[in-house]
Amino acid sequence: MVNVLKIISTVLSIYSLLCLVRIIITWIPGLRYNRFVKFLSSICDPYLNIFSNIRWLHFGNMDFSPILSLGILAIADSILQNLVLSGRISLANILSLIFGFIASLINSILFFLIIVFIIRLIVLLLGRGSDSSSSIWNQLDRSLGQIVFKISKFFSGGKPVNYRNALIISIIVLIICNFLIKTLFGFVGTLISRIPF
Repeated sequence: MVNVLKIISTVLSIYSLLCLVRIIITWIPGLRYNRFVKFLSSICDPYLNIFSNIRWLHFGNMDFSPILSLGILAIADSILQNLVLSGRISLANILSLIFGFIASLINSILFFLIIVFIIRLIVLLLGRGSDSSSSIWNQLDRSLGQIVFKISKFFSGGKPVNYRNALIISIIVLIICNFLIKTLFGFVGTLISRIPF
C-alpha cells in the first residue's frame, strides 16, 4: 500500500509541474500551435478549466484560478506524503493542510494586490501612465478599477473618490485586512492543531 501511495504522490508532483509549465506557456501566445504545447493542453486544461470558471478568482483581467488549482494538487500530495511517512492520517492533519493552504492563498492574493496598487500609485504620483497613450497602464486601470472603487466606495461612505485617493484607501484597507487575516488564521490554526484525532 505504501508503494502505491508513493507512486500516486509522484504522479501528482509530476502533474503539478506539467500544469505549472502549461500555465506559464499560456503567457507566450506564439507557442500555442507547438506539438508539445498541444500535448500539455490536452492533459492539463481539463483540470485547470474547472477552476478558471470560478468567478471569485477573477479580479478584472487578473485570474487567480491557477493558484487554487496548483494548491489543491499540493494539498493532495502533502496528504499522501504524510500518510506514507506516518502510516496514518488524522483529521487535524488534513484540516491543518487545507486551512494553511486557504490562509496562504488569501494572503498571497492580498499581498499581490497591495504590491500592484502601490506600484500603480507610485507611477500616478510621478505623473506617468496617466496619458491615453500608455496602454499598459490603461489595461491595468481597467482591471484594478473595479476592485479599487468598490473598496473605496465602501469606506468613503459612498462618496465619489478620485482614482489616486481610491488607490490609497484600497492599499490601507488591504494592509489592515492582511494583518487581521494572518492573526485570525494563526489563532484558528493553533486551535486546529490541538484536535486530538
